[in-house]
Amino acid sequence: MSGALNNIYNNVSYALYLHSVEMARLQEQTTTGSRINRPSDDPSSAYRVITLNSQEKSLENYINNISDMNGTLEMSSTVIQEIEAAITETKVRLTQVIGGIYHEETRERAAEGINDLLEQAISLANTKHMGQYVFGGNNTTSAPYLVERTNGQITA
Repeated sequence: MSGALNNIYNNVSYALYLHSVEMARLQEQTTTGSRINRPSDDPSSAYRVITLNSQEKSLENYINNISDMNGTLEMSSTVIQEIEAAITETKVRLTQVIGGIYHEETRERAAEGINDLLEQAISLANTKHMGQYVFGGNNTTSAPYLVERTNGQITA
């Protein structure tokens, strides 16, 4: 009789142990919100999760690159618009000077203004974004546009 009671006790103890292990697994899943917490939980699904995580990281890199490129394009567009405005202003001033309506002093001020616009255009053309010259082509480490000056004025 004591052998039968001993077997019943062992069976109940083992069943309680299995239930506690299963409860711990379920509690872990509830706490983490993940059905798979380690590869041994479901090897084939774990492999799929690893593959998906790798794809996610690749897509995140792709999205980050697109975001960086979008910022560069927006910066380029803004710089081009500002250069265009400087060129338009220069055309207006040159047209006024050529028209002959200005006297010598006003023409000198217009020339100084045109020189300032040229300086601004060169500065804009040498704009850096994220440590690289925007309009540098293949060589983004050195300034793409260099100027020659004579008496502080841009000559080439």
